[in-house]
Amino acid sequence: MRVKPWSILPPSKPTPTVWFVYLMWFVVLCDPQWWIASMTFGAFTRVSTLLFLVMLCVVAVHPPRAWFPPLMAFILFTLFVIPLAYARPYAVNVAKSLVAFYVLGIGSLALLRNVPLTVPIIAGQMMYSYIWWVVLGVAEGKVWWHPSLGNYDGYGPLMVIGIGSCYYFGLATPYKKERNLAFLVSLGCLTGMVSSFARGAVLAGGFVMLWIVLRSRHKLKAIGALLVGVVGLGIAGTVFGSSGRSEEGNNFFTEMATVVGNKDGTRDDREVLWALARREYMEHPIVGVGANNFGPYAAQAFKVGDTGGGYDENPGRLYDRQLHSTFFQILCEYGTVGSAIFIWMLADFFIRNAALRRKAFQEAWAERCNGRLDLHPLSLGLEVALIGFLTTGLFYNQIFDVHWLYTILIINTLLYYHARPSQSRSRQAARPKP
Repeated sequence: MRVKPWSILPPSKPTPTVWFVYLMWFVVLCDPQWWIASMTFGAFTRVSTLLFLVMLCVVAVHPPRAWFPPLMAFILFTLFVIPLAYARPYAVNVAKSLVAFYVLGIGSLALLRNVPLTVPIIAGQMMYSYIWWVVLGVAEGKVWWHPSLGNYDGYGPLMVIGIGSCYYFGLATPYKKERNLAFLVSLGCLTGMVSSFARGAVLAGGFVMLWIVLRSRHKLKAIGALLVGVVGLGIAGTVFGSSGRSEEGNNFFTEMATVVGNKDGTRDDREVLWALARREYMEHPIVGVGANNFGPYAAQAFKVGDTGGGYDENPGRLYDRQLHSTFFQILCEYGTVGSAIFIWMLADFFIRNAALRRKAFQEAWAERCNGRLDLHPLSLGLEVALIGFLTTGLFYNQIFDVHWLYTILIINTLLYYHARPSQSRSRQAARPKP
């Protein structure tokens, strides 16, 4: 049964538990609890915690078919290091968030038993949720009520991830209107990246667009899309050029030109922080200092005149300082063991993602999805989304406070399990032809 155009819901009526999974994904992708709390009372944000507890109970009744081993290992390691952390409440909060993402993943795998049931969360994660964030934040380059997207350096990286994800979702859908919407949202993400004035995000966005061209099977179309993106960037840079978001009072193009050649306070600060992260790793090379504990450890372990930069006179200022690098954060907070698990998560993603482009997987998916989405561009969309996350992660710490990495990993794993060829098909493909 083919679904109607524009319908992201399955053709058959979902059960209450499936509706609950959809609700949880809406909460994770769009954070409506923070929006409502900003207009009512702050305690409303705790509603999401209660919902995750309910989902954990549902998963206990309906166990999953797989357990996401790399993510499970990452969470178990986070829990293991909590007693060693300098600021244990910080590490505990990280563990809670990771457990919530893990429950979302195994719950989705357990309760969304077929492809049509999984399509709504695929569509939501890869394209529709970005409509929400583009509409709310593109004018100001941030979403004022959101704890992570309420600043330019939080909003810009999300827009970079959305550029490729929405573009490839547009290629995956057979419906013209939905395809045009996806391309429009992709341009909206590019505009949001520009309006954020986040230099690291713009660098990463340029790399993402180049990656799209290199990975495309239709180079001319991809180059055409790239040219449209460049024109869109120019228009957006002109529109937001005098927005006053630059710390130096520059317009957009002048601000981006400071990436090369000029040193400023932001770059100097990053170099000092990254040097301190390397020192923390050398002091705790095996398991690190604990999740989100770079600042607490640095504030207590380093003495006056021992840090460099603007922290020499008062190392205590480092207590709540962010590292501005996902990779240095993993290195010093998780050590060698945790970093190896993190690399395992990424390797597992790329192995499964590459499998999605095999002929047997695509044929099995085509039989099960009723023509709703094409698996090949979906796989490339997830790949470029992770590339966007990793390249922005060079400049921003975005590993614990946002869902981006974990929902990308979850959707990739769901696609893998739903597209796996059946055993009979596998044996038939392996049988030599006469």
